Amino acid sequence: MQQGNAELLVTVRAGEEESLRLSSISLPQGPLTPGARWFAKTGLSRFISPQTGCVISPQISFANDAEVLYVTLRAWNVRAGLQLSVQWWHESEPVHSEAWVLPADRTEECYWFSLTPDLASFATGSWRVQLYADGAALETPQSFTFREADLMMEG
Repeated sequence: MQQGNAELLVTVRAGEEESLRLSSISLPQGPLTPGARWFAKTGLSRFISPQTGCVISPQISFANDAEVLYVTLRAWNVRAGLQLSVQWWHESEPVHSEAWVLPADRTEECYWFSLTPDLASFATGSWRVQLYADGAALETPQSFTFREADLMMEG
């Protein structure tokens, strides 16, 4: 029952575009406390909303000729000075990392990091990405693949 209530709360509070599936959201662990800081990974995509910065059409497989890949998260009740960071891996090798510090307090906000071919070659194979808040991993890494562009059916 508690898990079902947590899923409903995340669904209502997330307010994502219709294309976001509930399975793309990581649920907070433990009791939900009003005003508490928490995070929900919202997925990987080639697209983010220009209005909100939230994910549009999350996927787990991408053509290696993509121009950009975004990893996104939604955060609640975060304070200025919070460092968000990301680490990307191809197979087991780290290929890119970066960090960003929040300039102001936010009640609810989507954040994203992008990866482009000039930062890391979109080599075919297994990839993963890990998000962090103040150095603490935000749950488990998200796994995805890059495939040869001519083998993909873009939708």
